Amino acid sequence: MNYIKSVSNITWLLLFSACCLALVWFVSSFQMLSSNIYSELIHNDININPYLDFSKGVVASIVFSLFFLKNRTYLFLWFIKAFVTLFLLIPYEFYYGLDSFTYFHWAVNFDLDLIFKYWGEGSSTSRLITFIHYLTFIFGDSYYTIKLFFSLLSFFGLLIFYKIYIYVLFKNKINTQYNDNFIYVLILFPSVIFWSSGIGKDSLNLLFSAIFIYAFIRLIDKFLTRYLLLIILSMVAMFYLRFWWVAIMTFSMIFYYMIYSSFKSWGLLILLLPILYFSFQHIMEMRGLSLLSDIFQEMTDVSKEMAEYGNSSINPIIIRDIFDYMLLYVPNSFTAIFRPMVWDVKNLFSLVASIENTALLFLSVKYVVFRFAHIYRIKHVMFLLVFIISWTIPYSIISSGNLGAAVRFKLQILPLILIIIGVFRHNRMRLT
Repeated sequence: MNYIKSVSNITWLLLFSACCLALVWFVSSFQMLSSNIYSELIHNDININPYLDFSKGVVASIVFSLFFLKNRTYLFLWFIKAFVTLFLLIPYEFYYGLDSFTYFHWAVNFDLDLIFKYWGEGSSTSRLITFIHYLTFIFGDSYYTIKLFFSLLSFFGLLIFYKIYIYVLFKNKINTQYNDNFIYVLILFPSVIFWSSGIGKDSLNLLFSAIFIYAFIRLIDKFLTRYLLLIILSMVAMFYLRFWWVAIMTFSMIFYYMIYSSFKSWGLLILLLPILYFSFQHIMEMRGLSLLSDIFQEMTDVSKEMAEYGNSSINPIIIRDIFDYMLLYVPNSFTAIFRPMVWDVKNLFSLVASIENTALLFLSVKYVVFRFAHIYRIKHVMFLLVFIISWTIPYSIISSGNLGAAVRFKLQILPLILIIIGVFRHNRMRLT
């Protein structure tokens, strides 16, 4: 017993020593690690003290924690997410760089005419930079505070996804007497917590897609005005953030109502079809497309563009017509959802992603694949699956040229994949 106690004490001592050394290294290297954030600002005579800025972020994480004082689990998970946002993301930002630097620089060095000239007057990037600029009136020119705010928004989105999971289990009378730690899996899943913790479109995308899916899931069971308004609100927000998501959202609803056809559903389909048409027309106009052949050429160009970016690029795809697209749809969708795999590993981050994807593939095959009858009976899960399929229609092309980008883009549907696996895991336990 004394031997075990001694080993335990030594282990804790070594762990404490390692944490202290890591903290000393972080403090001593922080000026260098943060150099990419502030270098462009210095050129424009804007001086921000990195240590003061980081301290503001720490204070912000504590202030934001007040939202979760009544729920100890949420509070604990928020502090972990804040730690990832403030500490673990910094070495990655320094080595690889992130779009968040660009957004922050343009928001602080705000010149609307120059932004419109460089990014385009109606572009989502211009809108995001403008939104971040307005945040500086609230949080000041503080990179870490604004980053914490974006992380908080994505955290709210993840909590909504957790509410979806609980609602689906409850409405389908799936027993949850088993020890359910799904909220920890959902929020602490490496790709989820990492890619939802920075400044950018991904955090907002996660929040608004969660609101949309939650509202529609509730609307399936009971038509209430508040759920309809939430759907409209989320679609309007996504129109300004990533306009093609309006088509994804609309198509997922149409697809769902086609599967569960009824007199009521056909009435809703009549209302949704014009929205799908106008959103698709807007996409065509924004991309400068007019013919069907232009769409396939655009797909090829996007694949080539993604393949030229970063160290995780793979061979671009060539799509000449609808038959090429259909032929490549399944393998490209697999790439978008389950790659990189072990044979794609090139660095530490792709190694972590490959481990995740291997686990996702295994659990999907074990609990979900070949269970279509069960999926059809649980109409809420069917909508989640339909939404994932709708997402793959564009992202099977967007994600298939670069595996690094694929990991980040998958954040948008990863909670849904985890929810489906979690629901069917419980359902299988109930039946055995």
